[in-house]
Parts: sequence; structure tokens; C-alpha cells
Amino acid sequence: MPAYFSTTNGPGGESLIAHDAAKSSWDRRNIRGPAITFALARSLELAVAARPELRATRVTFDLHSPVRHGALCTRARVLRDGRRLMLVESELLVGAGVYARARGLFLRSGQEADSPPRILLPDAPLPEPPPPGVSPPRLYWSRGGGGWTTLTEPHRNDQPKAVWITAGSLVAGEPVSPLGLASAAADVGNLVVNWAAVGLGEINADATLSLARLPVGEELGVTTLARAADGEIAVGSALLFDRRGVLGTTTISALRSVGEPLNLA
Repeated sequence: MPAYFSTTNGPGGESLIAHDAAKSSWDRRNIRGPAITFALARSLELAVAARPELRATRVTFDLHSPVRHGALCTRARVLRDGRRLMLVESELLVGAGVYARARGLFLRSGQEADSPPRILLPDAPLPEPPPPGVSPPRLYWSRGGGGWTTLTEPHRNDQPKAVWITAGSLVAGEPVSPLGLASAAADVGNLVVNWAAVGLGEINADATLSLARLPVGEELGVTTLARAADGEIAVGSALLFDRRGVLGTTTISALRSVGEPLNLA
């Protein structure tokens, strides 16, 4: 995955400078959703860096305003700092305006449960591991679509979908964190929930990421779990899974686009 941002420091602190990879497919003047969710998650992680015993369990992203491509910054504040949890809020700013927000719940994990976990398996099989030293491209899957492919064409249908992404470096020069990878994937929930035969016709206004654990490695899959729609509103959820199994969910709320559905070429 190409870097979404590079960083620069000035009198007002750190700024994130958006790269071309961060441009939205809906409108190239704007920044795409996964870049926004990643930037907010990075801000949350920096706020809890002094508490390494805490683990991200739930992050809710409010994507309420389009963010123009260019420079932006984030700021975070701790709402609750307890013995077993921390609640943090982050804002994404362009100039003096707030364009997106996130609230993250970080919990201290204790001993493993005495009873064995219930395991929910996704419909999509795991893709073949890439050869050593090769960074795999984004992969797509759909029920009845003939397996994983790098092309979207075989999956232009109304069946459940899956997308497999690779971390790369979302900020130039920085390794991506497991939470950063999961947060970028959270916005992809809109794709696997609302992508139909005619294309992607809904734009998500939020995403809620719930994690039992963080992803292991630099690859992560997102696959359809459920969808409901009425009028111009669609809601849905998707499973997040890696090569060790399911690790969480992402839930989105979306509005129908005022234009033509996005053609996922």
C-alpha cells in the first residue's frame, strides 16, 4: 500500500501532507476514507503511547465532512484515564476547522478466558501467501466470482464480497502499526457491504471498529457480514480477519451518492 502521508513540523506542531495515494476515488480533490481513519487512529495511538498495557478495543470514526487534499493535522485529548481503560478523542483539522473525529476505547487485557473462544469463519478463503520479498497488490473476492483476483471485473455482482489489503507504510518513513492497518481497513467495510453489480453507490458517513485483538502481520481481510437498506440509507457490518482467524468487525452507516455509482475498475 503506497504511503498516504508524509510529515512536516512547524511552529504549530506536526502536519500531515497528503500524497496522491490519499486522493479519493469519488472526488480527486478530497482525501479518501482509509487515509482519514488511519490519521485519526495514529493520533489516538500517540495519546496512549505511555500505556503499552492497553489495547485498542473500539474506535468510532465520524466522517462528517469532506477533507480537501493537502495539509492537515490531528489533535487528541484523554477523556478518561483509568487503571484498566483509557478513553481518547481525536480530531482531524484543516486550518481551524474540524473535519472528522474519532473516539477510541483502550482496555487492559487480562488472562485468557477459561472457556474456548467461539470462532466465526468468513466465507472468503485465505489467499495464497505472497512469495518472499514481494508486496502483494490489493485482492478482491466474491461468492461465485472465481476466487481472489487483482481485478474487480469478476466481482461485479450482488454477492458477498471480500477485500485483502497489505499494510505498506501509510506515513512515509514510518512502519504501520497493527491498529493503523485495522483502522485503514475499517473504511473498506463500505466497499464490501455496499459494492453491487452496478458499482459502489453509497458513501459512508462513519465507521465503528471493534477488535478482540490486533491484526498479526501486514495483511488483513475484510468481508461482508450483513447489510440493510431503506430509501437512501444503508447500514452494514463486515468481519476483519487475518491468517490467524477473525479478529473483529467494522460497522458503517452510509448515504446514497447523489451521482452515478462509483465504477470500481
